[in-house]
Amino acid sequence: LKAYRKVNGKWQSEVIDKLKVNGFRGLAVGDIYNKKKQVVLAGNNSKEEEEGGSLYAYEYENNAWKKTTVYYDQEDHQIKAIKTGDIYGDGKQRILLATGNSNAKIIILTWNGKTFDEEKVGQVSSLFDLPGNDFFSMTALLGKTGKNPTVIIAGQVSKINS
Repeated sequence: LKAYRKVNGKWQSEVIDKLKVNGFRGLAVGDIYNKKKQVVLAGNNSKEEEEGGSLYAYEYENNAWKKTTVYYDQEDHQIKAIKTGDIYGDGKQRILLATGNSNAKIIILTWNGKTFDEEKVGQVSSLFDLPGNDFFSMTALLGKTGKNPTVIIAGQVSKINS
């Protein structure tokens, strides 16, 4: 994960983080702590059984990047899609997260002042009549249709188990 800054007319890069697992999968920016400060969110793409899926928040403070684990899932090893937005129209930014593998969860994370509350929306696997399969790419969008919050998810099957 790198940051690029233009300093004195030239682009300079800085490594923010390197993972021991396969790398980063999803990337988003948002005011997830509702402090009027943007935070970088990055999800990992782990294929190792002992490594779960993690969503990390990176805040730039005092000329350094501070890393915090926002979400961890031992079952789903890949964080596929990350979006931020005010889905309920109450002025609070939330994180919409879609994981991968056979569970393929869709979750909304809301900062309560100390930790993130999890609200399960559904499963990406419900898009397909293929239980027990792996799902590769998901995109997640937050929106509002009338008075009702709306979450839009798209997926792709990566491996069909017979």
